[in-house]
Amino acid sequence: MDNSTRSMALSAPAEDPLTIVLVDDASDLRELVRRRLEVTGGFTVAGEGATGHDAIRLAAEHQPDLVLLDVSMPEMDGLEAIAGVLAACPGTRVVMFSGFEATGLEERARDLGAVDFIEKSIPVSELPGRLRHAAALQVPIVGDRAVTAALPAGRAGDAPELFEEHLERFRAAFEGATIGMAALTLSGRIVRANATLAQIMRCAESELFGQLFADVVYEQSRSDIAQAVVSAADSPRPVSIEHRLRGERGDAWVRSTLSAVRDSADRPLYLFLQVVDVTPEHEAARELFISEQRFRLLLESVSDYAMYTLDVDGNLASWNTGAQKLTGYTTDEILGRNVRVFYTPEAQALHQSEHELETARQEGRFEEEGWRVRKDGSRFWAGIVITALRDEHGELIGFGKVIRDVTERERAAEERERAAAELAASNEQLKRAAEERAEFVAVTAHELRGPVHLMRSSAEMLRDDWEILDDRGRKHLLQVLVSGGGRLNRLLEDLLVTARAEAGRLDLAVVPVIALSVVQEAVRGLASATPAVSIDCPDDVVVAADRRRLVQILTNLLSNAITHGAPPVGVAARRLGETVEFSVCDGGRGVSEADVPKLFTKFAQLGSAERGTGLGLFIVRELTRAQGGDVRYERSSDGGSCFVVKLPAAKILPARPIRITKVRRTSIPGGEGRAPVGGGKA
Repeated sequence: MDNSTRSMALSAPAEDPLTIVLVDDASDLRELVRRRLEVTGGFTVAGEGATGHDAIRLAAEHQPDLVLLDVSMPEMDGLEAIAGVLAACPGTRVVMFSGFEATGLEERARDLGAVDFIEKSIPVSELPGRLRHAAALQVPIVGDRAVTAALPAGRAGDAPELFEEHLERFRAAFEGATIGMAALTLSGRIVRANATLAQIMRCAESELFGQLFADVVYEQSRSDIAQAVVSAADSPRPVSIEHRLRGERGDAWVRSTLSAVRDSADRPLYLFLQVVDVTPEHEAARELFISEQRFRLLLESVSDYAMYTLDVDGNLASWNTGAQKLTGYTTDEILGRNVRVFYTPEAQALHQSEHELETARQEGRFEEEGWRVRKDGSRFWAGIVITALRDEHGELIGFGKVIRDVTERERAAEERERAAAELAASNEQLKRAAEERAEFVAVTAHELRGPVHLMRSSAEMLRDDWEILDDRGRKHLLQVLVSGGGRLNRLLEDLLVTARAEAGRLDLAVVPVIALSVVQEAVRGLASATPAVSIDCPDDVVVAADRRRLVQILTNLLSNAITHGAPPVGVAARRLGETVEFSVCDGGRGVSEADVPKLFTKFAQLGSAERGTGLGLFIVRELTRAQGGDVRYERSSDGGSCFVVKLPAAKILPARPIRITKVRRTSIPGGEGRAPVGGGKA
């Protein structure tokens, strides 16, 4: 086939073009895929987006045949977006398109409703065929969507007739279920119930129809049921509540679970109720409580254990001889006092006793070991068990507490721990080293895969489709090659600097440098970037630094401000005594307090939409420290980010630079005194 025939075959549209939405936070990749689909023919790109929210919006707007969806995106990732896309356009085929390997991800994506999973490493020329195959697949019905897909559109309201139509197809499942089931209107009125539910309620099925579910439960539980009905209609998750039944079954306990059945627009149609008889569980709990009471009474005579009870507020209600022996308090001295009297001042300040009782209240039991205080002020290491005490109705009536003095055992354990501490520390260091190596390999592989794939795919398109592409398309693909090469070069430089810094082998040429010239050079290197960068730097500030590395430091910080911050972006330098401070600030939202400690660590991403190695700020810190300085983060007066680099000041330009191949301290020719140019492992 000659080029002209091939061109016609590739560009001729299919009889029924497939509409597709492309969602990926890499604009270059979206452009590449769009051009491949246009060159191949048979596809219409209806829209493009960069986040999971965009995917849902575009699916609702265009109702496409296909959505090609990236996995890793800012704000909402692809896996989170699948359900929303299918809800907005139930007939669309979602195809995941990921730079990560399919292992594990593919199964999860298909479980969520995707019809196919394509790795970005495949040749881009194969993508149209994979998409056509996906378009022919059946859209899976997943989870709650199975119910939604089986129901006609519209709202159920409180009309039993409409629910009858909806529930007819589920009659067999209802009647055969071993748990109670019912369909309720959004106001909580029963419109269908199965035989198991009637059996649990001890009434006929017909007696349940038309009643509010809240009316068939124990009177004290009605307000809770009414609130559960409201919550279930408003919540995407099921709402569960345990309660008693009314009438002759007032001693029975059930667990009711309410969930909303929704239409394709995510509007609630009706409520689905499941009821399980949990009376045996409650009876078992009551028997356990009685058993615990008997056990407590049995141990009242035991003198080796301190055993006592507390009221619901933590005040001493009973006291045994073992407690008196251990703490030194008599019954008359201690009854009525709060349990916090046994805690250290540090623990009292942290409200430790209150936290322990609350944990026992919620979980039924609390157990720990810790320091406790005797009447004479001496301390002992105690083993403590707290049990929540409840009556036959489940109401909390207090707490039981058992304490044993395990000081000698703890001292022996401390000796064993001290003997093993050095070995444990060594093992932890080896583990951290292995984890860092694994993370290093994973991050590097992921960062290399993106530009390499783009460059290879662009080169293949230039090779195979040169005659078909227009000038704009060729220029774009060539620019992708250039950009990819630059990105690889920067990545390799970052990795090289990181390796040398960690090995303490950075090669630095420290000389007195005019700060303004370095700032201007760094800004010129970003001349094509927007927004513009302002400079505030006197021309008489001289710093002792490696010029090339200082330019690299400022370039990294400026690039970071432009990429992750917002205008205005500015760089300033000033002399403060024997040091020079460079500051790079932007007008963005700044960094959260929780993320500040992680700013200068390796591989730190901090949830940014812009992916990278996470080495930029780590390199800034290591290069700065290697030159005898340091870097810190500050929040600017307008709430943005400021990174401040502090380096030694200098005055006179030397005849030649000082070269540093290992971290050390040395003097600067022409400078006053000794200035640090290295400090510890970089």
